[in-house]
Amino acid sequence: MKEKSKERIKTVLKIMVSVGLISYIIYNAGPYKIWSHIQRTNKIFFFIVLLMAIVKVAISAKKWQILLKAKDEINNFFYVWKVYYIGTFFNMFLPTNVGGDVVKAHKMSKVSENTIEAYSSVFMERFTGIIAILSLATVSTTFYLSELPFEIILTIYGVFLPLIVISFIMISTKRSVRLLRGLFEKVFSRFNPFSIKEKLIKLLRSINLYTKKKKALGYSIFISFIFHTLLILSNYILALSIGLDISLHYFFIFIPISAILLFLPISIRGFGVREVLYVYFFTPVGATAAQAVSLSFLVQLVSIISSLIGGSVYLASQRENV
Repeated sequence: MKEKSKERIKTVLKIMVSVGLISYIIYNAGPYKIWSHIQRTNKIFFFIVLLMAIVKVAISAKKWQILLKAKDEINNFFYVWKVYYIGTFFNMFLPTNVGGDVVKAHKMSKVSENTIEAYSSVFMERFTGIIAILSLATVSTTFYLSELPFEIILTIYGVFLPLIVISFIMISTKRSVRLLRGLFEKVFSRFNPFSIKEKLIKLLRSINLYTKKKKALGYSIFISFIFHTLLILSNYILALSIGLDISLHYFFIFIPISAILLFLPISIRGFGVREVLYVYFFTPVGATAAQAVSLSFLVQLVSIISSLIGGSVYLASQRENV
């Protein structure tokens, strides 16, 4: 009961953060100005972005299928696509940005020969995406150093670049695996509910095995670059849809940084945090606060519609007993 109470408190706090930030940002930007921009949204551009969202899900499902196939797991793209869409649907209701990942792993584990492989494939699907978006931000920043404030440059080279290096070291070297295994042994030496220590060690081994599947890993990272390029272009097209004319290269810097910061578990699915980040990043390069908030709301709206498509896939799968 204590753990449940803590989780409820955390969720309530996240809701308060989201509501507080959104209320503050709307008040300062002007609710009527925001609504005016949203009303003037170019419907054709918005529809193009919705189609791009559908393509992004298909691309992500293909990447997940490649990772599963590398371990001789499920090789049915249509099934993987359905489970991935179901994950996006549940992600809309769960309090973190990775809640849908747990649902995907759980559903896949039901049909997988090895439950651990299902979870490790989801981890690697997310991990390769993070590597790609960190790399995009780093490369884009390198080309436009003179146009960026010092704090963004510091974030990229002081945080993002080391994260890329550390991430690869952590999953690829045997020494890192031994260190993590030793950490699990110490942490769960006296209290090991549900054999969590053994499960974490198996998961670690399974993740580490992907470093031997270089072809699958290479394809996954390449697909991740395509996915995040589409994500950035989606934001750019939505900006154009409300008349916001900002150079494309800024999106290749600001969107990856925002995407990484949205993983911080301080709000409900990034609501409020995204709006603050968009105002912080885009107002110095030509956007008004109302335009930046409108862009953020449109991005959220596309995400919600995509999740609702996942809901229809989920309902259909329930009828088929998937």
